[in-house]
Amino acid sequence: AQTEGGWSVTSSPDAVRYDDVFFINETVGWTAGGWNKMVHHTINGGLTWSPSGLTGNQKYLRCIEFMDANIGLCGSIRSNDQPASLYRTIDGGATWTDIAGNIPQAVDGVCGLAKAGENIIYGVGVWSEPAYVIKSTDKGLNWTFIDMSAHASSLIDAYFFDADHGFVTGSKSAEVDGQMTVTGGVILYTDDGGETWTEKFHTDHVSDRVWKIQTPDNKHFYGSIESDFGNTRMLRSDDAGQTWEMVTVDNGYYYIQMIGFIDSLRGWTGGNETLFETKDGGDSWAKIPLGSTYNRFF
Repeated sequence: AQTEGGWSVTSSPDAVRYDDVFFINETVGWTAGGWNKMVHHTINGGLTWSPSGLTGNQKYLRCIEFMDANIGLCGSIRSNDQPASLYRTIDGGATWTDIAGNIPQAVDGVCGLAKAGENIIYGVGVWSEPAYVIKSTDKGLNWTFIDMSAHASSLIDAYFFDADHGFVTGSKSAEVDGQMTVTGGVILYTDDGGETWTEKFHTDHVSDRVWKIQTPDNKHFYGSIESDFGNTRMLRSDDAGQTWEMVTVDNGYYYIQMIGFIDSLRGWTGGNETLFETKDGGDSWAKIPLGSTYNRFF
């Protein structure tokens, strides 16, 4: 939660980390609890949170998105030899049903969800490979499956302007010295509802994954880069994501996953070790000594 004086920690149950957060307005929102394996709900802007269904879930909860105040989706990733689930609620999170069987092909997880219209929502996976997109045109009840192996080896996040136009992010892999290796992070774009895809950016840096994509205004876009080594970087675009540039956040290495801007100048990126803030659109960054394991900015 952001206050006038900066940032403050909200009350929340114990968890290793929360992987995702989604609000339908300033006061009502939900979290996907990662290893906490629970969904939590707030009705007061995040000041307090309470369990919202899935109390018996045994799977890692990765992402959460709501179509409206009642209908929402929560994706898990495969863990402890348990298949991935895609949970759906029609009562605001009071009860959930696993509808993974409505996806025509078994998936290893859903890492990102993106509402694209009143009835349309996309999902992507999985961070650890392979790459696929799932799409629903009936508010997340039934799904189609799109094999993305021709374009990426993993997919993690998505953002859609509308039913036809949007981005997915992840990585590409290739054989290097006889071993499959992540060769860089990618941003892919579709203008026909996922029928065809165009690569908009490739980081060309071993181990990179474009972990999150975010925009405050549908013109300025930002991408976080998770990597295993090298300097700390992010991506930005000022033409609605059609062209991108890679920007250095810090010359040292920091494990980064989250990125988010509140306008075209002020934004944050962070991960396991620190939170960085910019007030000039990403040209310069300063550390904020607060919290850890950031995964999503909303």
